[in-house]
Amino acid sequence: MASFDIRAAAQDCVDRFHLLIGTETEIHSNNEADDTFHDVIRIEDQFARFKMWAGNIGAFAEDHASLDYRLRDSEETKQFMLVFLRSLSDFITRGELLRSQPALYNSCHSSFHHFDPLSFQRLRN
Repeated sequence: MASFDIRAAAQDCVDRFHLLIGTETEIHSNNEADDTFHDVIRIEDQFARFKMWAGNIGAFAEDHASLDYRLRDSEETKQFMLVFLRSLSDFITRGELLRSQPALYNSCHSSFHHFDPLSFQRLRN
């Protein structure tokens, strides 16, 4: 039986991006200020980048083209990808939760602009 761990983790990221975009769109529609519109655009841009990256590496591909299949003999690399995708999903979830709570978001807003993708390396150790 084929394992779709990476595919499932990537799909979770897609689902969480949809939730975050929905939250941002709702905030924008309820807010007359244009600054929230830029947040929606930035999130949609990052979502597009994620989909392009996931498509290029085969995260959603079928059969032998899938990343799950291609990494079947490299457990360490597969685990790294899973940690990365789960961490991204958690990060998106935190963003959605913060945006749904405006007071909390305003106090933490600056930390989102300083995300270090290399921090995932520390998660492996």
